Amino acid sequence: MASRAVGNQNEIGGKNMSSAPATGPTFKQGSLETQKPKASTYTAVEVSAPNQLRVVERRVAEPGPGQVRIRVEACGICHTDMTTVTGTYPGLTLPRVPGHEVIGRVEALGSGVSKWKIGQRVGVGLIACEDGVCESCRRGDPSIVRTR
Repeated sequence: MASRAVGNQNEIGGKNMSSAPATGPTFKQGSLETQKPKASTYTAVEVSAPNQLRVVERRVAEPGPGQVRIRVEACGICHTDMTTVTGTYPGLTLPRVPGHEVIGRVEALGSGVSKWKIGQRVGVGLIACEDGVCESCRRGDPSIVRTR
């Protein structure tokens, strides 16, 4: 999901660098008011082949049961993403959009979701098969889960 500009934070030299529609989070008297996206697509950069990036339009998907959709406000690129770009990540299938470490706001809820709320700020970090119950997860270090 592309982040949406608030004010002029995505402008360079007077040119709006955001590819997202003009609607999005708006601030009103200290509270965050979220709006549903008007667009049915978003812009992303995908790896189409090793070392080949291209800008694409993708459909905004509705979340399935137990899932949430997050409007991404910031995205980190890590070593895993670099191995995706170079095509050296084990078991990689292309095309793929790199960038799995994100901060954003919950935009839509799938059926059965009760823990998260629309507009809630969330973060998605390391994809490491966290099980939430092993000793590593309980002490806050899911990067070394042994029950994979």
